[in-house]
Amino acid sequence: MANTGIKIRNAGEQRTTEIMTRCHNWLANHLNIHSKMEFGRTAYWGRDAFHAGFWQESDKLSVLNFRNLYGAPMSRLLRIVAHEARHAVQYRDGMLKESGRKTKGGIGQIEIGYWNGDLYYGAYKDAPWEIDARAYEAPYSQLIIDAGIISQEELDFKLPGKQDQVVTLEDETREQISNQYGRVSWYKAAKQTKAESDAADAVFYQTIGAAGFVKKGRKWHYEGSDYATARKIWDTAKKANKTTYRKDAVAFLPVDVEKSIPKDQRFWAAQDYVVEYKTRPLQDSDLVF
Repeated sequence: MANTGIKIRNAGEQRTTEIMTRCHNWLANHLNIHSKMEFGRTAYWGRDAFHAGFWQESDKLSVLNFRNLYGAPMSRLLRIVAHEARHAVQYRDGMLKESGRKTKGGIGQIEIGYWNGDLYYGAYKDAPWEIDARAYEAPYSQLIIDAGIISQEELDFKLPGKQDQVVTLEDETREQISNQYGRVSWYKAAKQTKAESDAADAVFYQTIGAAGFVKKGRKWHYEGSDYATARKIWDTAKKANKTTYRKDAVAFLPVDVEKSIPKDQRFWAAQDYVVEYKTRPLQDSDLVF
């Protein structure tokens, strides 16, 4: 698991790690599973990595990712600990084998694995091992509570910070666009306008021209005597002139419109067809794997 082993920032995080480690260790012993509690503050996979819990079978790690848990009560974190413990049981008892997560066609997460000997290939939410793990979140949590491992005051305690993240519904947004416009070609949505991009290009050309670069046809050639210095100027200017893109939106062109536009003009033409991705509030089911 990447980037586990966080440096505690405040007393609230310290208390959270102590409570969850205590609960995890009791549950692991009770279930007779090999599991080590780890904490992270990072992204592990996916576009924005919304996971807050993760079971890593290879190293027997149960990971809580603070990045997606700020503002959450310990009762919520306890359910995640329980969820990951259930995955450990699944592997131990041979119910789950060779599970993995892959991206199909660049859009959407696909689960692959063997559940009780049968191959499953499909959506994460419908994976039988995830359905099973979700079903055990409440019972395993209750075992910990009934054993007196965590108090009601601790269950109500919240990890410091604000939980206001949302899930970006890329697939749903693209489908809605296709339903409205028919066949479309997808483009990245630029943060800059074409006018801003053209102005930046002018500065870039002026800068590298002064450094000794001359454009001949489609290629640039250096005609000075200090290439090393000129190359540094080129790299700096190129970086400053780089187009940046939005993560919250997508650009597109209806195919019939695209055909009428020269190829070198299509990107900016697509910026007239920018749609922000639909979103929904983050849910517990988005957070555990």
